[in-house]
Amino acid sequence: MKHIFMFVFIFSTLLLVACSDVGTGAEAEDTELNYHEELTQVAEDIISNSTRAEEMVNTYSYMWSSAIKNNLYISDVTERLDISESQAKDYFETTGFGTTNVIADDFNKVISGLGEYYSSNGQIEEIESSSESIQTKIKELNTPPADYEKVYDKVVELYTMSEEYKELAIKPSGSLMTFNQTSEQLSTDIVSNYKEIEVIMPNSEQNKD
Repeated sequence: MKHIFMFVFIFSTLLLVACSDVGTGAEAEDTELNYHEELTQVAEDIISNSTRAEEMVNTYSYMWSSAIKNNLYISDVTERLDISESQAKDYFETTGFGTTNVIADDFNKVISGLGEYYSSNGQIEEIESSSESIQTKIKELNTPPADYEKVYDKVVELYTMSEEYKELAIKPSGSLMTFNQTSEQLSTDIVSNYKEIEVIMPNSEQNKD
């Protein structure tokens, strides 16, 4: 499974650390410099939340595909979700005995069971809460300095894409093919958009002058 956002998240974290080192004292109070840091943080938060959603999306895809093929075992679930066999059986129907139990081949039940698991362990609540926090920050930054108007619009666009991606992790729908196609396209678009933000983001060093 691809982990596209993990690489971007690590890189963006390093970028954020670098940005946070510029300007102390009076320089840190500069309006544009503060705006730069806050907008950079928002973009990093969006990628971080997308990374959490990506893990869920990839797991849906894997278990969905395996269930269709009648090739999903209890051991696959315990390894994938890092839970015990008894925990897995709380969410997924099985047939047979032992750790090679086959999960019921009704993929709708598998998807439903995985959704219940993500709801009960707090992962859905976590990404929804993070999303709400990001939205609040974006609204607070909706009067950008002139040099940041274009990059602000791109961050809003990035957020919109991430919200679509988040919905795949919370409410997967359609066929497996369309689910995978949509997730792959959104992944590509999110990474591309973030790279564009890196390019057009004004240099924080210039804001100190």
